[in-house]
Amino acid sequence: MTVLTILYQLFLSPLILLFEGVYFFAFSILKSSGAAIFPLSLVVNLLLLPFYNRADAIQVEEREREKKLSFGIDHIKKTFKGDERYMMLQTYYRQNHYKPIYALRSSLALFLEIPFFIAAFHFLSNLADLQNTPFGILKNLAEPDALISLGGFSINVLPILMTLINVVSSEIYTKGLKLKDKLTLHGMALVFLVLLYNSPSGLVLYWTLNNIFSLLKNVVNGSKNKMRTAGILFSMAGIGVIIFAIAGYHYKISNKILIANVGLIMQIPLVISMLPKNSKKDKKEIKITQSDYAIFFSGAFLLSLFIGFLIPSGVIASAPVDFILIKSGFSPIWYICLSCLTGLGAFVLWGGLFYYLSGDRTKRIFSLLIWLLSIISITDYMFFGKNYSFLSIDLQFEKGIIIPKDKMILNLVTLILITAITALIFLKKNAIIKFISPVLVIGVLVLCAVNVYKIQKVVPRIVKRVSSSSLNNQERESFTLSQTGENVVVIMLDRSISSYLPYLFNERPELEQQFAGFTWFPNTLSFGSRTLTGAPALYGGYDY
Repeated sequence: MTVLTILYQLFLSPLILLFEGVYFFAFSILKSSGAAIFPLSLVVNLLLLPFYNRADAIQVEEREREKKLSFGIDHIKKTFKGDERYMMLQTYYRQNHYKPIYALRSSLALFLEIPFFIAAFHFLSNLADLQNTPFGILKNLAEPDALISLGGFSINVLPILMTLINVVSSEIYTKGLKLKDKLTLHGMALVFLVLLYNSPSGLVLYWTLNNIFSLLKNVVNGSKNKMRTAGILFSMAGIGVIIFAIAGYHYKISNKILIANVGLIMQIPLVISMLPKNSKKDKKEIKITQSDYAIFFSGAFLLSLFIGFLIPSGVIASAPVDFILIKSGFSPIWYICLSCLTGLGAFVLWGGLFYYLSGDRTKRIFSLLIWLLSIISITDYMFFGKNYSFLSIDLQFEKGIIIPKDKMILNLVTLILITAITALIFLKKNAIIKFISPVLVIGVLVLCAVNVYKIQKVVPRIVKRVSSSSLNNQERESFTLSQTGENVVVIMLDRSISSYLPYLFNERPELEQQFAGFTWFPNTLSFGSRTLTGAPALYGGYDY
């Protein structure tokens, strides 16, 4: 496992999974690849909004600090030179509890865009749904738009529009700042223009929508009444969604209602902004300690192990042979390692970054949610959700998930009780969570170790067999038939219908001569979608 693979699983794999989940859910409702990019961009940006707001706050703090120290720094630079200037600056920084590396914090929002840009580029550039798919004036979402043609030369309009929106957004954001800040953001706009100019129009459409969202965010931040401005923008977007639902004649009624309800929900911020404000500040102040950090990260680590390690290892341990790539002898343990890294990246790394940049009250909410999700998931895994259907090696249920109503009700009631108890313990006696968290982590690790042991009992034997057979991979496998006794050869026609065989022989008499001596069983029919489940009926017929 290379360093690049580890970094990919930690940083990019969780983001790509997020993109996939949002996109395919939106596509299942909108039935359009181009239209599904709109909610994808909106959801991702809304999730990142607290992230970017905190990054903007850090930038403001850094600028104020630099402004406060600028007089002393300028004086030292004018008065001293060489090593003496360096020593004086270091002393001045130390006296004011400042380090030059803090200046990088002002570029935090810029750095945050990089992994999301790479994840979006990877996901949308390789998305098969965009191939040969038109959307509006875009002829193919998998190709550059080429909206303007001049002779044999084509111009991609969407990247240029994306850049113009980015420049306007940067101008609003950097209003009143230094020229170097403006040049930095305008330079990044040009970099994205170069990178995305010949990219698939689906990817450029997504990034254009991101820039529009960023522009609107900067408009809100620059207004006097941010809540009212945000409410108006959400309301206008919601009205557009409702009109889209009404005009979407090809949608089912249920889909139209769902889309229209989303538009109605988007009116809520405007209604809230119009309510009278309560001038009394009676909110209890919350201060986060190192102990609170420990509670959050222990829950994030537990959830990472559970989803990324325990569940995949449990599925593979139930039938290890089915998950071994016979040709290469690839061990499924490596898949479990990659899955575990993805879980750690999703909950510990990205979750921890969101947690760190959040306010104290939001941090408390994050800690509660991470533990609710952990306890609920473990309870559901241990006592429910088993033996409802057959899981294939493709990790798909053969007949879907069929849950009896009585078990579903029992499951729901249990989860409600578990949620209430966990929330009560967290809010009243979170010392209990501090005590049980290492116990749960150790318990999950023990179960993971048991699953890995079961897998390892089988894998070396299969790998050894594959390795020994690969030495003779140039030789074709041969069968020895008896010349004096009776040889029985069974031929099963894959995806064929047995009753069609006489008609095939009538059309091709030479086939009937080639298969002379074979017995045809007309009453055979496979009811399974796989060889293992369908073979018994082929061997024994209906009466088997």
